[in-house]
Amino acid sequence: METNHHILSGHPGEHVISPEVLGQAEAELSRGNAWVAYNSIPYFLERGGIWFFKHQDEAGEFSANNISEYDNYIVIHARSVADMTEQITYASPLDASIQTNDINSSLLKNETMNENNLEYLKKNLMYAGFDDKLNIDLESSIREGKPEFQLQYGAEFNNRKMDMTLHFKKGDQNEMYFFNRFDATLGDRQQMFYMNKGNSMTVKEAFNLLEGRAVNKDLVNKEGQKYNAWVQLDFGAREESGNYKMERYHEKYGYDLEKALSAYPVRELNDQKTKENLIQSLEKGNLQAVHVPTNGKEQMFFISANPKDRTVDIFDKQMKPVQHETLMSAQPGKKQEQKKELAADDLDDGSLKKKRTRKKGMTL
Repeated sequence: METNHHILSGHPGEHVISPEVLGQAEAELSRGNAWVAYNSIPYFLERGGIWFFKHQDEAGEFSANNISEYDNYIVIHARSVADMTEQITYASPLDASIQTNDINSSLLKNETMNENNLEYLKKNLMYAGFDDKLNIDLESSIREGKPEFQLQYGAEFNNRKMDMTLHFKKGDQNEMYFFNRFDATLGDRQQMFYMNKGNSMTVKEAFNLLEGRAVNKDLVNKEGQKYNAWVQLDFGAREESGNYKMERYHEKYGYDLEKALSAYPVRELNDQKTKENLIQSLEKGNLQAVHVPTNGKEQMFFISANPKDRTVDIFDKQMKPVQHETLMSAQPGKKQEQKKELAADDLDDGSLKKKRTRKKGMTL
């Protein structure tokens, strides 16, 4: 998991850190837990709003999995309590400049909160795959102080444009704005993508889903437990919200992308690094170009993951579906091997299972 986006050497906000947290920090740092994840949203930093870890990846994973309306954890590395408070920008609770009855300091505090909120939202947008072209309109909308506002954004992939409306709203408990969802339109398909804790989609993932492909994601259930699944939109079914139903194929479903790919003589599978990049791209829902020897020469095809049928889809350069026999015939012996594997799959504790049907010409 990439964590560098969460690692900061400092933070523009100012926090009042409780004495209990300072004592906790001294004990944790003495035990070598020098990676600190603290909640950057609350002004008063108390126990439960700061966590200590021995390793950077642990702190980064905690930060990435705890983003909500009330949580946005920043990760820093601290050598001492003093080093920690300097990076967090510690403010003494007795500092007269933060007294709420001081009009000037209240205005300054509100200005600081706006700056913190702006940086927080910029990071959220960056993580979701939006570029910084939105930053000017975002800052202007925050300054206006409306209860909620929307921003328009467009992105183009594979010569297809997807239009989006981003929805921002103030929290009920504070003056902070939050990026709640974005509505995406691709052709005649529309979907609302919510920025839920641990279950958000990026711009490119939303595009891939609306094109009909599956995306592999680490998700979080209602109990806060993390799990992995392939997700795909069902364009034949809608939810009450008007969204297309989201199908989930969990790990126990048994889809093995690498195994599905290994049945075919794809050149990109011969090099370990290229193979890893190919699998990662397919897991993001991308349509990926590959090269396969057919009829004595190498040809380019496009493939995508198909978790529902536990296989991969293949298309030619004109994006027409290709029959799987086309590639199987290019790899002597593989066709018979796959038949044997399918026959073995149909056996369960000595009993014959109902054979799965496969549509010719649509999948590998």
